[in-house]
Amino acid sequence: MQSMGIDIGGSGFRMGVFDTITGTLQGELHHHQHHAPISPQTLVEQLRSSLENADWSGPLGIGFPGAVEQGRILTAPNLGADWIGVDLREELRSYHDGRFALVNDADAVGVAEYRMGAGQGETGTLLTLTIGTGIGTTLHHNGVMTPNLEYGRNPHPRLKGCLEEHISAAARS
Repeated sequence: MQSMGIDIGGSGFRMGVFDTITGTLQGELHHHQHHAPISPQTLVEQLRSSLENADWSGPLGIGFPGAVEQGRILTAPNLGADWIGVDLREELRSYHDGRFALVNDADAVGVAEYRMGAGQGETGTLLTLTIGTGIGTTLHHNGVMTPNLEYGRNPHPRLKGCLEEHISAAARS
């Protein structure tokens, strides 16, 4: 089975079709740039246009740079406050035929790593870190993941602001 995977970030989004069993990319990965903050209306329109150009109406899996619960955006620190409460499932309904997953982007990495990467078949604790515009963090313990961990949003122990304001890729640019 194949699914369109979309990774939304603070500076753009990437999308491609993936084999859901092996996790391998089927074809090209397409990159789309934007500048944060970006309004939900603008980004949703870019997503719709990209899905139309790809002629896609199958399953969608979206990683979002913030906390997500039941398809709704709870936080969007690198995209802007207008995202809070947005229901992307509803916004993209005509492109996913009811088969839709929206999770925190770091959680998506953590699940993939646990199921297909270094954590495959392992017990104990698995920590994943992603460093981009922000810092994504996941923690699995014996197969159970703590969702929306968002460790980079914690205060820096000595400096003003949160951790990702000092050590993310965006902070080092």
